[in-house]
Amino acid sequence: MCFWWWNSRNYIYNLSNLVELNISRNEIKGHINDNISKLTNLKILNMCHNKLYLKNFESIFKLKSLEQLNLSYNKITTSIDYSISQLENIKKINLSSNNIYRVIPSSLWNITTLKKLDFSFNYLEGYIPKEFSNLKSIEYIDLSYNNYITGCVPSKISSLTDLIYFDLYSTNVKEKEDYITNGEINESTDYDTHWYIDVNNYSINLGLKINYFDTFMNITSNLG
Repeated sequence: MCFWWWNSRNYIYNLSNLVELNISRNEIKGHINDNISKLTNLKILNMCHNKLYLKNFESIFKLKSLEQLNLSYNKITTSIDYSISQLENIKKINLSSNNIYRVIPSSLWNITTLKKLDFSFNYLEGYIPKEFSNLKSIEYIDLSYNNYITGCVPSKISSLTDLIYFDLYSTNVKEKEDYITNGEINESTDYDTHWYIDVNNYSINLGLKINYFDTFMNITSNLG
C-alpha cells in the first residue's frame, strides 16, 4: 500500500487548479474517493497499474475538463453508466485489464472528441451498435478479450475515416456485415485509409490506397 496516497489524498482534492494527476504504478490499494470530482480543471488522470476499485464511475465522469483517462490494470468491478457522456472533452480512455462488465452504454458513442478507446481484457457484453460510427474522431479501438461481445462489426465503420486500428480478438464478433461476404471484399466499399481488424478467428488486413481502386485483403485462419 502507498501510505503517501492515504495521508495526502484530502489535500489533493483541494487542488482545484490541478491539471494533471499521475499516481500510476504505486501498488495503491483501496477505493477511489468520490471527492476526485472536485478536481474540475483536471485534464489528465493516470492511476494505472494499482489495486484500486470504485463503486461506480459517476465521480470520474463528472470531470468535464478531462482529456485523458487511464485506469487500466486495477481492480475495478462495476459497469460503465450513461454519465460517461459528461466527458465532453475526452480524447483517450483506457480502462483495460479490469473487471468491468455489462453493456457499453450508448451514450459513449456520442463523444465526438474521442480518439483512443481501450476496454480490452474486461467482461463487457452485447453488440457493437451502428451508432458507434458517431465517433468521428476515433483512431484506435481495442475491445479484445471481452468474450461476451457478439454480433458483427457494423458496415458504417467505413465512415470512420481516421480509424487505423480496431481490435476484436477473443470476442464473439463475427465477420463485418455487408462489405465482407464469404471471405471476399466488396470492392464498392469506400475506404480512404488503411486499417487493421483483428477478429476472433481471423487476422484481417484490409485497405485501399488513397485515390486508387485496387484493394487487398489478407485473411489467415487461426482455427487450427
